[in-house]
Amino acid sequence: YAAWQTDSWRIISLDTGRLCYSTDEMGIRNVETGTTDAPLPDEVVEWLTNTVNLGDPNDKRGLILLSHHQPYDAFSSSYMGAANQLNKILPKGKQLLWIFGHDHMLAFYKKMQLEGTDYVIYPRLIGIGGFPNILAKPKETDGLVAYDFRTYQSLPDDDGLNQNIGFNGYAKLTITGNKVDISYITASCKDGDCSQGLSE
Repeated sequence: YAAWQTDSWRIISLDTGRLCYSTDEMGIRNVETGTTDAPLPDEVVEWLTNTVNLGDPNDKRGLILLSHHQPYDAFSSSYMGAANQLNKILPKGKQLLWIFGHDHMLAFYKKMQLEGTDYVIYPRLIGIGGFPNILAKPKETDGLVAYDFRTYQSLPDDDGLNQNIGFNGYAKLTITGNKVDISYITASCKDGDCSQGLSE
């Protein structure tokens, strides 16, 4: 976890990974069946509350949260652990941008208030870096503005069935004073044909 702060912005990286699996009495994580709602460790909650002062209603800087696990997801499960903990810290009505991954998709969601919370988020799923992402259609579209369903190539899976794979990419934040721009960068196919490689 970490914080980057300017006169206009606070960018907070949250640790949703450490407690995303239950552990046994020896502290061994159960990665097979022990998925949790990915809460923040107690020391992170204490740090957000007492060091970062995330609950200060007089701090009017913009707030961007970065996490691995998603508090909202149109494609699979949501992980509300950190979102519920933040509800006890953030001022009521606070608006923030929440950038997350976990699912290997690129999706933009509408401004929303999650059930049981008193703050508003602009969710962005940018889990498109590094891993092949098998394209999936959303289970629901109510909160969805757009998602990337372009096929980069079709590859056989472990069973020999061809799966359409999406593009990898990343997000780039550019902060200038009180303005933040986010660029979502993915590759493009050479001459429109991905079998010929990527454009340079």
